[in-house]
Amino acid sequence: MSASPHGRGRDPPMISDRVGLMDPRIADAFKAQEKMLRAALDYARAMYEHRGNRGASVEVAFREFLGRHIPRNLTVGTGEVIDSYGSRSGQIDVVIANEDQPLVSPPHEPGLFPG
Repeated sequence: MSASPHGRGRDPPMISDRVGLMDPRIADAFKAQEKMLRAALDYARAMYEHRGNRGASVEVAFREFLGRHIPRNLTVGTGEVIDSYGSRSGQIDVVIANEDQPLVSPPHEPGLFPG
């Protein structure tokens, strides 16, 4: 037994440990999704030498993955976040916004998201 920093006596199991405890169909679905994301990474590594291009390619795959798995009232994008004072973040690879998001950008295009 390992000590938990939360004082509960044990650390929670890792996701890979939990897969074995799930319904086999759900576990297989998780494993298939992992293979798809790894394939996107392998493709980017084989296709591009430039790290920025590799990263952008994998980010698109990850945003698409999230878009398929988050509630429909949320959207996934990339871009900058602006606060109520007008201060902007740097470039954010993955932004999750709710349906009240007033600034809409085309898919795979950077957007401006209120924070």
